[in-house]
Amino acid sequence: IDPFVSTFTVRDNLPPVVSSTSPASNAVQVLPEATVRVTFSEAVMAASLVLRDAAGQEVPGTAALGVGNTVVVFSPQAFLRANTAYSFTVSGVTDLAGNPLAGGSFSASFATVDTIAPLIQATFGAGDVFVIETPGGGGFGAAG
Repeated sequence: IDPFVSTFTVRDNLPPVVSSTSPASNAVQVLPEATVRVTFSEAVMAASLVLRDAAGQEVPGTAALGVGNTVVVFSPQAFLRANTAYSFTVSGVTDLAGNPLAGGSFSASFATVDTIAPLIQATFGAGDVFVIETPGGGGFGAAG
């Protein structure tokens, strides 16, 4: 009996996609010591991640691939500022077969913890009515 040998090559045509982010897109109350993590559907050869504040200024830090090259992690050089919106963009992503990230690049945003106390205004109305109002329009009162 002659052994039968067959060889073939399979081409990877599927681009990598972003499967999750941390912080999640549009997250609020993110801690200032947070790092930004973007997870891909498969291992990648390259990826860059840029984090910007609300003014569009780039946040200094380091981006590196990890977890079998399926995650890019951005570690800021310093804590993020509280009460600030941030956005991040991932680009230059290619998988091991050279396929680019689906959509070319990926962007998301988040906001850090809100440490600004609410503004409370107290007024006395007619008939000694005490009214407290908050910026959201909520309020309560007591008659005296």
